[in-house]
Amino acid sequence: MNQIMFLLAFGLKDPLFFFKSHGLTNEQRNGITAERENKVRLISGMVEQRKHLEKDVLLKRKVLAEKKKGFQEILKRKKKIDMPVTADLENILNSYIIMAAAYHGGKLNGVDCRALIQLTKEIFPLFQAQLLAVSHPDRCSSNAIIDTCNVHHDLFVTLDLISSKIRMRYNEPQKEDYNILERVLANLDYLWKVANLSYTPKIHSILMHAFDQMK
Repeated sequence: MNQIMFLLAFGLKDPLFFFKSHGLTNEQRNGITAERENKVRLISGMVEQRKHLEKDVLLKRKVLAEKKKGFQEILKRKKKIDMPVTADLENILNSYIIMAAAYHGGKLNGVDCRALIQLTKEIFPLFQAQLLAVSHPDRCSSNAIIDTCNVHHDLFVTLDLISSKIRMRYNEPQKEDYNILERVLANLDYLWKVANLSYTPKIHSILMHAFDQMK
């Protein structure tokens, strides 16, 4: 049995020499050859299957990229009147002087992002109430709205706490500060996954380097 496993493991191209040198019977030779050929077929099948899966993944990625591009084009053509829910949420932000910047692709710039994070506990209940008041046949369930708002609320509060720890200006961080930062970084990673957000280079940098940066 050890001889057979050795032969199969190393896949000798010329097993005849191996057979003769070890005095194997014809039956043993045929068994080893058949098993070796079977292994080769299985490996070839797996290689072909892998190629097929890789081709399928590339095709689906291409289709997804095209769909995303088309969706982005549709969004660009839409105006506020076509997206009343989005407009209502933006109006809530505007009441706090938090506004999307045209020069920033219509998104919040860094200053406004920090303002939103700092006012999370005040603003997110307003978001939730506004979303729950929406009447539309395609609206998701109230539980889904509440859960999503809670996750993003907790995520923003966590980011605010991380910022307060790594940007301490005057006080020397204490052991407890490091312990808190370590826990909230783990919580940020968890919330990011729950929110199903992409791990961009910036969030990766926070998760991987914020603790060392504080030191």
